[in-house]
Amino acid sequence: MNPIIEAALEAICREREEAGTSATFDAVEALHQAYGEEDLANRLFAEIPRTVPFEIVVELFDILAWETATTAPP
Repeated sequence: MNPIIEAALEAICREREEAGTSATFDAVEALHQAYGEEDLANRLFAEIPRTVPFEIVVELFDILAWETATTAPP
């Protein structure tokens, strides 16, 4: 798994337990900047190991939904 994805997932896990969000949002923003938006969900889904709990992956995608463009393709 790419270290930038791993950092975002680790931040989500850590801050779920500590009730924080700043490191999570910073890590997810770094992931967003590194990967761009084109086909992002499919690329991440293919790269994230199935051993990562689905709740963590859902939280990652939830944060990304707020950070990515909201325009639908034509």
